[in-house]
Amino acid sequence: FFFFLERCSSTRRALAAGQRFCSNGSWGAMGFAACTLGGSAFGVWTMIYCNALRKAPYFHRPWEHVLAAGFFAYLANRTSTLSDFLGERLDAGVMEQLKQNQGKFDEKYKAILGEKGYKKIFG
Repeated sequence: FFFFLERCSSTRRALAAGQRFCSNGSWGAMGFAACTLGGSAFGVWTMIYCNALRKAPYFHRPWEHVLAAGFFAYLANRTSTLSDFLGERLDAGVMEQLKQNQGKFDEKYKAILGEKGYKKIFG
């Protein structure tokens, strides 16, 4: 399930960056609809499993399946959005720390990043 959410998150980042297709012409990651469908399917199968454990008919009380599908679809989309938000925030924090420590650790940064990487980050 978490691998699925990471794929949803990578799709949002790719679409935000303007990337639509992989080099082979297919979609590189899952879209919004795939996140919704995946979360819904997970919710329905969770209820089916719970009913199987109780030895009740699989689709006993079908409104519970609908509620679980809606809840897990919402959860999958919110988790994907949260992952994007935290990734952007982490990148901003790392860049801020690099800028603050630039004068102190120039030689260490050049040794770690290489001359090309150093120029790319610090211009």
